[in-house]
Order: sequence, then structure tokens, then C-alpha cells
Amino acid sequence: MQTYVFSRSHVQALTRNPPVPIPDGLPFVLDDDMSPVEDLNAWLRSLRERGCHSPRTWAGYADDVLAWAQFLESRGQWLFDDLDRLKAAVSDYREGRLQGDGDDVVQIIGGAAWNRAVSAMENFYAWAVEAGKISGPPFNYKVLRLPRSHRGHDTAKRNLARAKAGSALATLRHLDLDYADMFIAAGLGGADPTGQPDDDFAGRLATRNRAMGELVRHSGLRRQEFSNLLVWEMPQPAGPFQNYIPLPVSQKIAKGARARTTWVTAAALSAVADYVSLERPIYTDGSSWTPQRRLMVSNPTRDGATINGRRVRWSHLSIPQRRRLVAPDGGSGLLFVRSTGAPVSEGNWRYTFRTAADRCRQFDPNFPTVTPHMLRHTFARLSRVS
Repeated sequence: MQTYVFSRSHVQALTRNPPVPIPDGLPFVLDDDMSPVEDLNAWLRSLRERGCHSPRTWAGYADDVLAWAQFLESRGQWLFDDLDRLKAAVSDYREGRLQGDGDDVVQIIGGAAWNRAVSAMENFYAWAVEAGKISGPPFNYKVLRLPRSHRGHDTAKRNLARAKAGSALATLRHLDLDYADMFIAAGLGGADPTGQPDDDFAGRLATRNRAMGELVRHSGLRRQEFSNLLVWEMPQPAGPFQNYIPLPVSQKIAKGARARTTWVTAAALSAVADYVSLERPIYTDGSSWTPQRRLMVSNPTRDGATINGRRVRWSHLSIPQRRRLVAPDGGSGLLFVRSTGAPVSEGNWRYTFRTAADRCRQFDPNFPTVTPHMLRHTFARLSRVS
């Protein structure tokens, strides 16, 4: 898809009476085969009626919504996809635009530019709701109470996708190493700032969360990748003289469906092995969790297993299929599971990270907001330093 700008002089050279009254300078969008993208063009034509009269605003809105549409297209989605899937995409898009996605799929921008993009997307989805294209906007809002004298309104809504002024998410892309240590040990693992057990910690699944943090920090796995790794795919910790172990990432869970091999430290694998041997069986063995159209696993190995009576390689399984795997002793076949033995949804990790960062602020009020992708950037920075 590509944007173009309408010029009346060029159209009048073809016909004296253009079939559609379009103002000079209004952008329009054509697909790769030069056919009009009508949904986007209909919205652009409505901008004057929606209070946007500046050609500069039209061009900025067109670029912002086109970038959003192209991001969705790279994920196999469209502008009017299922609302829950679109909300998840907005969250990932926000993280990518403010921090980078590691593969240059989207361009990093600052907080102010991001908020202008959100305004364009809100304008587009307001039009789409009115046109019956979608049931609601793909954003989460917070209701703010206002003084009764404030323009006659008691409440207002704030779009949670917007970046706050001075937001650490808009400026910080990785953690300093001491903050990374604190985040994993104290925030995720429930220790005190010195790394010793904290008797006041009341959280659950600390061994799982710490193992996940160590794995992401020392392998650079993306959220989609570590959320959908199978317990049988993990390599075993190596001997004392091998610091890094290869970790293949299947194309079915890798970004852009491109299989790759990353490297993970022996220490991180030891943390994962402790979780798999100590905490994980408490939740999976004998678990009553059963997905719809379950896929029963037997005789699992590092490469594959017998699934519903048929031998299958792990690398052939899609993400939805992985999430339907039931282990021989019960529970999900995914590496990281909930306390019921069920899979952890990708979105739930955001809550885990937010809670862990909040806990770290009890020890250091300046501790920043942390996301899975920031921990991935910390791995990349550590690799460059070392």
C-alpha cells in the first residue's frame, strides 16, 4: 500500500467534471496492484466533516494509519479484525514504535509522535464504528473523574495506549545490569534487594517467573517465542566449561515465521531446570485442565512426540496447536504454565512485568517501567558489551 496526494490540476487534464469532489491535497491510498483501498480512502474523504481541515493533518493522519495497517498486514491481520486481537496488536505496536522490535519492522518514534499516531487511529476507528465496520475501537480507556465545573462534565476518558509525558517506555530501551539483576531476583523472584529470601513476599509462581526472566535476559527470546516454547524443547544445562548453549527457535513461533537459533547461558538453563523439576510438576501433574480439541502427547523427546497416535515433530506445530497439547502426566505441554496447569496467555506477561516493576519501586522509587521487549534489549546490549 502507498499514499498519494490528489491534485485537481492533474485530474482536470483528464476530465472537466471529476466524479468525486475531492479537495486539493487530500491523500488517497492505492494497493500494490494500484487498486484503491476503499476503506482508508472513504475515511480520508470524511476528514473535513470530522473537523480536520488542514492538508498537513490529512497527510499525517494518512501516514499514521497506513503504518498501522501495514503493521497489521505483517501479522496477517486487517484493520477490522476481531476486537480482542486488535487490542493485542495495538499493545505490541505501541511497544514496537516506542522501543523498537529488533527487526526494523516498525520505525522507532518518540512519545509525542506516538500520541499523534494514536489520535489518527482514534479518528479512523471512530469513523469505522459510525460506518458499521467494527463494533468498537481497539483501545482500552481509563475513566477520569473531573471537577463538576470542568466544562460541565463529571468524567473524561484517557486512552491507555497513549504515552505519558516523560514516559520511561518512550525513552528507555534496556535495563542497566544492576536494575536487570534487581528486576529478576526481587521483582520476579520475590527476593530482597540483596538477593536473599524476603519473608514479606506474598506472590505466587516466583520460581516460574524468575526462570522466565533469566531465560529472556540471557537468550533474547521474544514474548511470542518464550510464551509458546514447549517444555521438551529446552536444552539441558551443559557442563561447567560450556557457558552458552544453542537454543533453536521454530519458525512456527518465531517472528515473521523465520526459524533461528539463539544462544542461552548455562545459568539461565539451570534456573529453568529448577523450575521444571521443582515448581512446574506441582501444577501440571494430575491437572484437570483440558482444552477444546485436545492433542494428547505420549513418548515426548526433544524433537517431537506421538500426538493422538501419530508421530509429529515439534517444529511442525503452530501456536494454536501448541496451546492444545496435553502432557502425559497432565497439564499443558508449554514450558511456562499457570497454577492450574493451563497455558499462560501472552498478554498476561505484561501484568507479571508490571507487578514486578512495582515491587522493585518499593526498594528504588526511580525504578523504570519494564516490558518483555526491554529485557530482550538488555540481552542484546550485554552481548555487545561482552
